Amino acid sequence: SLYEDMWATISSGKAWHGELCNRAKSGKLYWVAATIVPLLDAHGIPQEYIAIRTDITDQKRNEQALAISRDAAEAASRAKSEFLANMSHEIRTPMNGVIGMTDLALDTPLDEEQRDYLNVVKSSAQSLLVIINDILDFSKIEAGHLSIEHIPFDLRRTLAEALKTLAPKVHEKSLELACEIAPEVPSRVIGDPGRFRQILVNLIGN
Repeated sequence: SLYEDMWATISSGKAWHGELCNRAKSGKLYWVAATIVPLLDAHGIPQEYIAIRTDITDQKRNEQALAISRDAAEAASRAKSEFLANMSHEIRTPMNGVIGMTDLALDTPLDEEQRDYLNVVKSSAQSLLVIINDILDFSKIEAGHLSIEHIPFDLRRTLAEALKTLAPKVHEKSLELACEIAPEVPSRVIGDPGRFRQILVNLIGN
């Protein structure tokens, strides 16, 4: 097909440009960049041709080495991202368990000191979970696996849950965290409740 294209081009009186891999008498392969220019007679018909060839073997070798290095780097980056995504997911599961069990413990009769200790545990676990989620998102973006859900969820309830996790930190600063939702805002929406909660936590945390 390459030679068919070459012959069709120069037969029509146009110059042909391309790259060819040749074999020397020794059996060694070498690359050339070739330009074939037809010389036309008085009637505009190709009469003879001039071929100009430049050895580009070193250039091709360098391009191949660069492509191999690039592929290896991309494979290493994907492996790193997939590892981070898996690791973050595995860590996030027990962290949610720690937070859930701490909530249950806080609902039991406790003295003031015990309650303070558990609140610190819960606050620390939630802070660590935010970091884990950020790592998970970053690794998913790098690996090309980040997805956005489109599911029905209760906007007001999700908002209340997000604010509940931030309330202890706010109270530590002797502040009050209040939320007012306009009446026209719907309760049931379609979207990604996890991303919505994440954005709220980041914005309010900042």
